[in-house]
Amino acid sequence: MVEPVGPNNLMEKRRSFLDNLSVFWYPNIQTCVPVFVFLAEQMWNNPRKRRISQRRSVLHIVDWWSVLFPPDHRCWLCDSAPVPAGFWVSVREKVCAACREQLTPIVSAGCRVCGRSADGNSTGICPDCARVNPSERICNRSAVVYSDGAKQIIQLFKYRGKESLSSPLGVWMAEVAASHFGKQISLVTFVPLHPERLSERGFNQAELLANVIGKRLRLPVCSLLTRSRATLPQSTRTRQDRLVAMQNVFQLSEQVNPKRIENKRILIVDDVYTTGATLRECAKSLRQAGASHVCSVTFAR
Repeated sequence: MVEPVGPNNLMEKRRSFLDNLSVFWYPNIQTCVPVFVFLAEQMWNNPRKRRISQRRSVLHIVDWWSVLFPPDHRCWLCDSAPVPAGFWVSVREKVCAACREQLTPIVSAGCRVCGRSADGNSTGICPDCARVNPSERICNRSAVVYSDGAKQIIQLFKYRGKESLSSPLGVWMAEVAASHFGKQISLVTFVPLHPERLSERGFNQAELLANVIGKRLRLPVCSLLTRSRATLPQSTRTRQDRLVAMQNVFQLSEQVNPKRIENKRILIVDDVYTTGATLRECAKSLRQAGASHVCSVTFAR
């Protein structure tokens, strides 16, 4: 049913529209509010614009306003406490105070290779990366330190099937990748799971994260690698055991034409960076296939 457009109805719409504008208050865009109020006044004071088509346009503007300045959402991680919302709000601000206390964002990388969080004794490259052959190193950046809080979130994601966490974690990682690698990336891929592990878990957490990152950065996401043999979880191994266990585990998928990645700059996605053995082995296979540059992003380091 078409709503009547009499004078009284128009005035009610006008008051409602202006009230919605006037109650809005956000510190970073205070100057925008008077502009919108002025435009709304001009529109409603113009008799020629009091037509049904223009009334519909006003309703579209209200919808547009609600998209730009939506009401507060729930925390992306715990889904409990309210947090700010809006396209200009970073993912870190969409996490409640309780969850933020458990996470330590890596603001400054102490190691230019693996992205380990900076400390007072940083010399530009950490001891772990110094032991790796320079030709085998891979530049990695991570969103947060691998603390107890980050570990709990990853366990919820990987082992308890909370796949919805792929969205906030992936968006956070996309912000990190865009900040550090910019336009150096032309293709996104992910660390593959062995078919047995994939069957047990039901999903590949790295693939879910890569899909979110690719969508956020507007880059294609491709499954490029396969895992030739199953390995025990890296968290159960010593550093030396991890390095040995990951040797020659990954190969280029038979379904991938090497020309597809020739001279491409590829971003590898995984959930956690520990020793870097997994990502280095993935990078080795991609370089052998002709990739010109390989880097990586993880949620935790």
